[in-house]
Parts: sequence; C-alpha cells; structure tokens
Amino acid sequence: MDQRVNKEEAANALGISIELIDKILDSQGQSGISIKDYEFLVDEYCVDAEKTFEKGRDLFCDSQYLLAFPLLQKSERSGNIDALDILLQAYLFGIGVDEDINTAIDYINKGINANSAISYYFGGKILREGRKVNQNLEQAFSLMKEAADLGDKDAESDLAEMYYMGEGTQADLNKAYEYALKASNHGISKSSGLLGFIYSDSSFEGQDYKKALPLLEEGAENGNVSCMNHAGYIYDTGKADIIDYAKAFNLFKRASDEGDLDATYNLALYYKFGKHVEKDINKALSLFKNLAENNYVKAMSQIATIYYRGEDIQKDHSKAFEYWKKASDLGDLKSTINLGSLYFNGDYVKRDFHEAYRLYYEAAKKDYPAAFYKLGEIYEYGCGLRRDRDKAITFYRVASLLGDSDADEKLLSMNVEKTSQSGINTKILDEIIKDVLKDGFSNLVSGAIDKFLDEEGNELLSDAIGNVAAEMLFSMIDKR
Repeated sequence: MDQRVNKEEAANALGISIELIDKILDSQGQSGISIKDYEFLVDEYCVDAEKTFEKGRDLFCDSQYLLAFPLLQKSERSGNIDALDILLQAYLFGIGVDEDINTAIDYINKGINANSAISYYFGGKILREGRKVNQNLEQAFSLMKEAADLGDKDAESDLAEMYYMGEGTQADLNKAYEYALKASNHGISKSSGLLGFIYSDSSFEGQDYKKALPLLEEGAENGNVSCMNHAGYIYDTGKADIIDYAKAFNLFKRASDEGDLDATYNLALYYKFGKHVEKDINKALSLFKNLAENNYVKAMSQIATIYYRGEDIQKDHSKAFEYWKKASDLGDLKSTINLGSLYFNGDYVKRDFHEAYRLYYEAAKKDYPAAFYKLGEIYEYGCGLRRDRDKAITFYRVASLLGDSDADEKLLSMNVEKTSQSGINTKILDEIIKDVLKDGFSNLVSGAIDKFLDEEGNELLSDAIGNVAAEMLFSMIDKR
C-alpha cells in the first residue's frame, strides 16, 4: 500500500491551508494525500529556497521523513549543499529511507564537485572502511585531507588516525598530533585519546606521559577501551610518576569487560602476580586460556610458563610444550626460544641439538636477542657442532648489540669487552660467512661486509644485525 501524507501536516509543512490543498487536489473528505501529490505541492508552493531547506531540515531532525525528503530534494536540486549533505547521509546510513550506497555516492560526487567538506569526508570514510566498495586507503586519505583542510572536524580526527597508523600515507606523528589537536579543540572527544597515545609514544619529540595520562583518562571516560588499557599501563608502570595499582586494575577490568584482549592480558597478569588483588593462578590461567582461544600468543606463552614452572599448580611439561608450540607456530619468538631450549636440554622431548639450533635460527632471522645468545652457547659448548670460542663470542656480541643483558654478563665472564661500536669482529663474521656459503658467493660475502662498514671503513652498529649477522645465520641452516 502506498504511503500517504497527513493533509494537516502537509499544510503546515508547506505553509498553505487545507482548503487550498482540497481545492487543488480535489481531496475533500480525505485525511491524507499521496506522496506524488505532496511532491507536486512542494514544487508549486515552496518557492523560497532557504525556507524550504530550513523546513525540510527541521522535519528531518524531528524524524518526519515523509514530509522532509521532498523539501530537501527540492533544495538540493536548487543547489543547496546543506540539503545535499543531509540526503547523502540519509541514503548512506538508511535514515528515513532504505540504505542505498549508490545514491549516497551520487550525492557525494555532486558534493565533491561543489567542494563540500562533508562530501569529501564521507567519500573518504566509505573508501577507508571499504563500506560496500573496495577499500582504497590512498584515495581515502586524499579525500580526508581535502575535508580536513576545509575545516571538517570529523575529517581532522580521522586524518589524525591515518597519519598515526600510516593508513594511505606514511606514518607521521607530528602530522597526527597537528590534526588530533585541531579535532580535540573542535570537540571531538576520541581525538583527545589519540593525543594521549601520541604524547606517550617514545618516537614523538614531545613525549610527555604526564600530558598523556589525563587525555587517555578522558578517552576512557568516553568509552574508548584502548585508552582504558593504556591509561592502566601508565598507572601500573608509573610512567607519569604515579604508581596506582588500584586504578590500573580498574581500568584493565573495564576494558577487559568490553572485550579488549590486551586489557584482559594485563588483568590476568595482575591475578598471576597478586597485584592489588589476591594472587589467583587459576583465575589468571582462565583468562589466559580465553585469550589463547583467540590466538593471543603472549597468553599462550604465559600458560606454557605457568605449567612448566608449576606456579602454584602441578607441573605439566606436556602442556608447556603444547602451548609454546602453538605460540611459536604463530610467530611468538620467546616461545620459539623456549621450545628450542626444551630440545636443547632434552626436557620432556628427546634431546635434539639440531632441532634446537633450527628453532634458534628461526628466531635469529627476526633479530631476537636471545636467539643469538643461544647460538653462542651452542658454539661455546660444542653442542652438536665443533666448539669455536671466537664464533661464540661473535654471537654473544650480536646479542649484546640487541640489548641482551645475559650476553653482557657472558662476555664479562669470558673476559671479553662488552660490545661497543667496534665490538663486532668483522673478520670472524667474514670467516663464518665464507664457511657456510657455497663457492661462487664471494660477491654476497663481500657485499655483506661492505654493508657493515661506512665509507670510511668504520663498523656500523645499526647495520650489524640486519646485514652481516643475518646473511651469516640465515645460510647456516641450509648447509646443515
């Protein structure tokens, strides 16, 4: 059945009398008129463009959509951008009409041609989210930038996020800060939370946890679970010179209750170590296992450690192996090392130095410090390989470069100086590389060493791992 418009309401919307409507439409005795007749009356009697828009807008805001749409559509046809912006959102989100992405895009394109900030924004939003169109972050960024530069506060907020996360553009904390500050000053609450994250980022020149904390708490009060978790982290660690385990726990709990996995992990740690709450290893395990079901690898590693050590429960090395294996398969390098150590020590599994070596090697490919330390042990003690003190020292020094404190202590116990800018023995590295690569790869060998040296022949600390040690380690396994 066709929808009909109440005659009295139509008269009020059009600013004419019911008698005139009856005279024009011959509708005496009828309480309603057809949509088609109402649209005819709009075209005939709504001649003031501004008043037509204002009436349509007010009716739309009052959810009187049957009355509002013909007025807004006439205003849009007359070139009213504000009417166009309302209509594009109505069709985009299905407000008063069936959701229609194609009609919404038509309005967006019209608006962009008219330099409408809102049209730029929603065009960017559709492309950023992939909302019934193919996601295109580069185009989304371009449209968001246009909208933000035209003063659209929502676009400023989204653009700040895109700069922060490197979506559609290179990550730029300074630009993220610039637009987040604009959006926050324009009343966009979620941008206050983003400012909190930026202020707590170590790569931000103006890093300041004391400025970050109240902004994150503001975001938390507005329901942002990431802000809850990060504010909890700051209270837990005292980064803002305030340690408050009670506040941290409550923030973690709120975020966890909202489904935030990182917060659930932090909450589990509180139960594991008895921070603010009574220590409860079973509660911690329950939370960790829920996370493990969601492939949260750090939780798997925690479960394995609890079972391996028997922390307030019976030791179970089979479960430790199971969870370390799962986490390792999902890329957790700490679990890969622990799994390698089980094989190295013959703990639960049959001792297998070759499998241990393979696992350490896999972690070394990702520059994991402990992996280089473990490979150093293999050479130091001759586990499955010939003992070689020089090679062991080289591995320990690589681990030291990556910040492994055990490697520092090991070098000290071997009466070897702690790694410095000239600490890596390139001669030994060259020897190892030549030892493991087949003939005919001399260019690769010399190239690796060249990358390790600057133009003046000085050893480069930052390139040591990525170029020399990597070439060395990643070839060893092939030979074995």
